[in-house]
Amino acid sequence: MAVLYPLFFTFKERVSVADRLVQVTAKGRVSALQDPEDGQWWFYGVNPGALAGQGSTPNAAFADFRVAFRDVLADLASESRSVESFERQTRAFFEQVAEETEREWWDAVQLVRQGNVELPGLPRKRAEDLPEVCIVVEVAPNQSELGWSSEGWSQAA
Repeated sequence: MAVLYPLFFTFKERVSVADRLVQVTAKGRVSALQDPEDGQWWFYGVNPGALAGQGSTPNAAFADFRVAFRDVLADLASESRSVESFERQTRAFFEQVAEETEREWWDAVQLVRQGNVELPGLPRKRAEDLPEVCIVVEVAPNQSELGWSSEGWSQAA
């Protein structure tokens, strides 16, 4: 049986929406596990619940999850005619919860708290910290290249 790791992530992404540069900061939850059959790592979104990432290592799976998140934001940005529309759609996407994954995430938090599960090297955060998304419109019109960065991930405890 695969061990499930309850994790948090923080992404900062910039996208162009209606000729404006918008920064999205998302703090969400993800479940990570290594498939016992093929050794591949999977990251399943809790918030947002509609994402997954896969790779041969935890870092590779996290990177794949991050790219999937970025791709969704780019799609939402290209479909939005206004920043307000983008903000509504982004919040709706981010607030989608994968209920089964969330139950499994909380079960894994209990295992972490009991000392039965740990992903070495990751800082710990309170599991009760709520996911959030913050959308900030840059003051100047979009005149720079778009890019993204990740502040990283941490284990829920």
